[in-house]
Amino acid sequence: MRKYYIIVLWLIYFSITCGINYYVDNNANGLNNGTTWADAWESFNAINWSSIQPGDIIYISGGSSGKIYADNLVVNASGISSSPITIMKGIDTGHNGEVILQGSGLGAAVNIANESYIIVSNLSINNWSRAVDIDGDSNNAAHDIIIDNCDGIMSGRFIFIDGYADVSGSYCHDITIRNCDVTTPSSTGHQNDFVYAQYMAGLTIESNNVNISSNDTSEHNDLLQTLWVDGPVVVRNNYFEHSDNKLKNSQGIFFENHEGTYEVYNNIIVMPNSVDGKIYWKADSLNNAHTIIYSNVSYGLSGSLIQTTDPDAVIKNNILYSTGYNSIGSSYMLEFNGVSGSGADVANNLFYD
Repeated sequence: MRKYYIIVLWLIYFSITCGINYYVDNNANGLNNGTTWADAWESFNAINWSSIQPGDIIYISGGSSGKIYADNLVVNASGISSSPITIMKGIDTGHNGEVILQGSGLGAAVNIANESYIIVSNLSINNWSRAVDIDGDSNNAAHDIIIDNCDGIMSGRFIFIDGYADVSGSYCHDITIRNCDVTTPSSTGHQNDFVYAQYMAGLTIESNNVNISSNDTSEHNDLLQTLWVDGPVVVRNNYFEHSDNKLKNSQGIFFENHEGTYEVYNNIIVMPNSVDGKIYWKADSLNNAHTIIYSNVSYGLSGSLIQTTDPDAVIKNNILYSTGYNSIGSSYMLEFNGVSGSGADVANNLFYD
């Protein structure tokens, strides 16, 4: 009898750690139970989330050369630390084309609310108000989520992360955005932020390629903006560009109401026409972040190329290149905002004005 118990326990362990593959294909015509490509779920709404367990993978068919899905994907299951749930484009021949989530300018393409240990990978997301919406509104909700290699054209915010207002850190934490390639139309009529995060803790933004080209003068565009976010925050190895011609409302890496450790390194920030901050901690009611800023290239019109509120900041090995001066911009290339900088470690930076 013990032998059978061992076999059953092994099967349970295998199913949790290795997971089961499920399939979505909007041209499938089988049983629509998600178990094979022939019997795939025919829409995101058809996914039976009660059957999804930690370690499972949901493959979405891109056909041979690409497929368009117009419905939004609402995630209603969580993984565990050793076995996340993965949602990604198909890898099999005939299903490994581009998966395009095509919106009409409204709503969220992917919504993850109060779920954890989720990976979303290899999707193209175009023309939604929010490409990915991550919400946490209950204790320890919406955490350990990775958005990886998702490309697209953003008509609003590409990644929107929202914890519970006035409670920083506890409700939404440990989110990673990496390897995404994103741009905008020349006019969107909406605020554009590649990542906007608020009321959370533990944020990593790495190895993304982002170009905001919307010229709508009244709209506020940021490559990255955080509000009431606790460190650790890591922003590294990104290429961030404003190719728009806006003088204002066009900011780079922007942090507000911050505490904990913020580390910004190996980024290239290109903003030749904007006087707004390139790497910028705003002086506000909470500005306790320890800032470590090194090996970045900050390039743009007058307006602080680096501005920090940390008197003990570490600022090393950066290249700061000013393309010119405008009277409404700052005259400082490197600025300590509201603090003396007396305890800072500033060394080996290259300035060109």
